[in-house]
Amino acid sequence: MMNVSDLVRFLQALDLQRWHRWTTKRYDKVLSILDGIIDSRLADASNTTEKHDDFLDSLIELMSTGKITRDNVTTIMFDVFAARTDMISITVEWAMAELLCNPSVMAKVRAKMKDTLGGKETIKEDDTEKLPYL
Repeated sequence: MMNVSDLVRFLQALDLQRWHRWTTKRYDKVLSILDGIIDSRLADASNTTEKHDDFLDSLIELMSTGKITRDNVTTIMFDVFAARTDMISITVEWAMAELLCNPSVMAKVRAKMKDTLGGKETIKEDDTEKLPYL
């Protein structure tokens, strides 16, 4: 949906369609969830010596040495999750575009789907294991 404030800059401060408010509310909710995850990991780190040896542990280690701030940890975690979501949708779009540009490949995919799944109308995530060509 188009935001009028993006087209007419002097209206941006008015937030006529309330997109800024809507976005800020959701962004704050996601950041609070990530902060909760970071808080629980920090509490785990202070109570035990057990490490998870993952990306968040690396960020927390950088934070404890003073190389990055707590806000940086939250922002980096948000970027990682947001990038993953974008990558999945971009990959699916790319695959669909490639199938549309290659009718012979599309026909082969359809034939494999028909043979493997029969007359199913929709494909679920579990079905993809049975369709290695796709």
